[in-house]
Amino acid sequence: MIFIEVKESTMVRPAKDTAQGKLWISNLDLIVPGRHIKSVYFYRPNGSSNFFDASVLKETLSKALVPFYPMAGRLNRDEDGRVEINCNAEGVLLVEAETSSVIDDFGDFAPSVELNQLIPLVDYSCDFSAYPLLVLQVTRFKCGGISLGVGMQHNVADGMSGLHFINTWSDMARGLSVSIPPFIDRTLLRARDPPNPSFRHIEYRAPPSMKTSLQTTKSQSGPDTTSVAMFKITRDQLNILKAKSKDGGNTVNYSTYEILSAHVWRSSCKARGFLDDQETKMYIATNGRSRLHPPLPPGYFGNVLFTATPVAVSGDLMNNDLMYVAEKVHDALMRMDDAYLRSALDYLELQPDLTALVRGAHTFRCPNIKITSWVQLPIHDADFGWGPPIFMGPNDDHWRAEEVAVRDSDYVKKAYGGYFNVFLKAFAEEREQWDLFRVVDGEFPAMDDLHKYHGFVISGSPSDAYGNEIWILKLCFLLQTLDAMEKKALGICFGHQVLCRALGGKVGKAYGGWDLGLRKIRIVEDFPLRRFFGSLEEIPPSLTIIECHQDEVWEVPLGTEVIAFSEHTGVEVFVIRDHILGIQGHPEYTKDILYNIIDRLANDDSINKEFAEAAKSRMEIDEPDRKSLLQEIVRGLQRLRFWEDNARQLATFIGTRVAKHGQLLETDNPNTFPLFNQSSHYYLWDIDMIFAEVHDHVDELMVHPSGNYLLQRSFEACTEEQKMGILSMITKKELQLVNNLSW
Repeated sequence: MIFIEVKESTMVRPAKDTAQGKLWISNLDLIVPGRHIKSVYFYRPNGSSNFFDASVLKETLSKALVPFYPMAGRLNRDEDGRVEINCNAEGVLLVEAETSSVIDDFGDFAPSVELNQLIPLVDYSCDFSAYPLLVLQVTRFKCGGISLGVGMQHNVADGMSGLHFINTWSDMARGLSVSIPPFIDRTLLRARDPPNPSFRHIEYRAPPSMKTSLQTTKSQSGPDTTSVAMFKITRDQLNILKAKSKDGGNTVNYSTYEILSAHVWRSSCKARGFLDDQETKMYIATNGRSRLHPPLPPGYFGNVLFTATPVAVSGDLMNNDLMYVAEKVHDALMRMDDAYLRSALDYLELQPDLTALVRGAHTFRCPNIKITSWVQLPIHDADFGWGPPIFMGPNDDHWRAEEVAVRDSDYVKKAYGGYFNVFLKAFAEEREQWDLFRVVDGEFPAMDDLHKYHGFVISGSPSDAYGNEIWILKLCFLLQTLDAMEKKALGICFGHQVLCRALGGKVGKAYGGWDLGLRKIRIVEDFPLRRFFGSLEEIPPSLTIIECHQDEVWEVPLGTEVIAFSEHTGVEVFVIRDHILGIQGHPEYTKDILYNIIDRLANDDSINKEFAEAAKSRMEIDEPDRKSLLQEIVRGLQRLRFWEDNARQLATFIGTRVAKHGQLLETDNPNTFPLFNQSSHYYLWDIDMIFAEVHDHVDELMVHPSGNYLLQRSFEACTEEQKMGILSMITKKELQLVNNLSW
C-alpha cells in the first residue's frame, strides 16, 4: 500500500489565446466509453539536479495546449443533445505529489488499485461540462524516480491522438518545436449523405452468449473473480509460433499480432473448457487512419478506432492448427478497407441510440475476447529531457463486484449465459473488471479485498430480504461494512430491499400484493440528488420500469432520500448520501426475461393464470426505459464522487483491533459508549461465529445503520466456542453499540 501526499494542484491553460467555439465530434468519438482512460509512465532518476522540474513541465504544457486547444476545453451538448467539445480554454489539471514509496514497490506494473493513486481522480459528481478532459499527476518517489499519471477523456482522443499530445509536450520540454501539428477538424469522419451501409457490421451486434460446459459447471463451485496477469513473450517463443503457422505448406507471412492473437484466442478456448459448438468472437481495435482512402491527414486528432471481429466456433479453433486461426484473424483485418470503414460510419449514423453500442465488460467476457496491441504506438517516446520512461502502461481503474442473490433460470442461462451477463450488458462499461459472487450459495468477497472494488451491485432474488437465512444475514453485514466504507452500492429489487434492511429500515410483504409487468414510477420534484440525471437536459417527471416483486420497503433508514414512487409502491427508488442507490424495479430486465418469469410463476401456482395474462397484456402497451433514463440514474451513481483514499480508509477500518479472540470488550467510560450504563459488558462477535453458533437462538437480529453487529451478553453465559468467536473488525472511533439486542 502506498500513501500519496498532494503538494500542489494547478489548472494549466493555453499559453496564448486559442480558437473558441464548439467542436463537432464524430460517431466514432461517441461510441467509446465516456470517461477518462488512464495510463502511467515511470522514470528512473538520471542524477540531474533539475530532474522533472515542475516549472518546465507547467510552462511547456501550457504551450502544448495552444495547438491542441480542444484538450483544454470541456464536453458540452448541442441543442439536439449531441455531445460536442466546448473549446473554452478552461485548462487541464496538473497535480504534483510525493510518496515515501519507491518505484520497485510496483513490481511488474500490473494494473492495480495502487497504480490508481498515481493518477488524479475525476470528480464525476458534477455535470460532465465541468470536469477537465485531461488530468495529469507527477509523483516523486523516495528513490528519486518519477511517475507521470495520465487520465484522458476518451471521447476526445484515442490512444494515437493522446500519445501525439503527450509526446509533443515532451518534445517542447526538450526545446523542440511541434513536429506534426494536430488536425482538429473531425468532419472528415462524417457519414455519407445519405448514409448507405453495405456490410452487416457484426462488430456492432450483440456478442455470442456462453453455453454450459464442463468447465463452467465446475466454476460454479467458486466465485467468478477477475485476475490480472502479465505474460512475457520472448522472441524465441514468437519464432516458434510463426514456424507453426507454416505447417502444411502455408506461404502467407502472418504478422506478429495475427500469430500471437490467434494463439491467445485458441488457448483461451481450451482454458475456458468450451464445448465444440460454442460461438466466440474476437474484438480487434483497428486504427483506421491509413486504411481510409484517402488516408486521414497526419496528426488527425480524435478517435479513429474501428473494430475487426473474426467469429468462429471454438471446436474449429481448438481442433485445427494455428495457421487456421491466424487466417481467421488475418482475413478479418484485411476486410477493414476504405469501403468497409465508410460503411461502418454510415451504419453508425443510422443508429437511434449510439450509447447502446458503447462496449463494456459484457462484450468481451467469456466466451468472447478482446486483444489490443500497443506495439505500433509510440508509448516510450515521452522524453521530457531526462530520458525515456522505463515503463508505460494502462491501468484498468474500475473493479466492480456483483452479489448475485438468485440462481440462474434455465431460460436466462440459455438466452444470456446467466444473470451475471444480463447485469453486465445493462451496466458494465469498457475496461471495467466485474467479479461475480453468488451470495445465495455462500460466496462472498474477502473483507481484505473490499478496498479494490469501486462499486457493488446486489441483484434480485426470490428470497425474502427480511428472512434470517445465514447468507442473507451475512449479506447484511457486508452491506453495513460497505456503507461504513462509503463504497458505492446498487441494489435491484431484493438488493434494494436488503440494503434498506441492513442499514436500519424495515421490509415486508407488499400491501398491494404482487407487482408484475410495466409500472410507471414518478420522480420526486426537487430531490437533493438530482445530479443523478446530470447528463440529461430535462429531468422526466416519470419513468417506465419492469417490476417483479411481492415484497417492498416499509420504512427507509435514517438519511434516506426517496426519489421515485408509484401507485403500487411508496419507495421505488432511494438514495443514501452519494453512494447507496436502491431500485425496486428491474432496469436490467428485458421483456422476454419477465415473460419467462411470469410463465414459471403461473406454472407453479405462485400466481393465478388470469393475473399472469393481465401482466403480459400490460407489457404490450409500452416499452421500459432501459437504455436511456433508468440507466442514467445508475450511471449517475457512478459519476458521484469517489473517496480519494479507499486503501487508506480500509486500513483505518480494519487495521486496529479493539478486541482479540476470547478477549472481553468493556469500558467504564460513559462518554465512549453513551447508550449504555457503565457496568455493562459488550461483545463484538466474529460474523462467521454469529452465523455458525448463534443463528438457531436468534429471535430477531437487529441491524444497526452504523454498520456493526453487536451482541450483548454476559461473559459468563457464553459457551467456550462463543468466547473464541469474539473478534473486533473496527476501531473504537467507528464502534457504535446497539442496546437490547434480543436472542
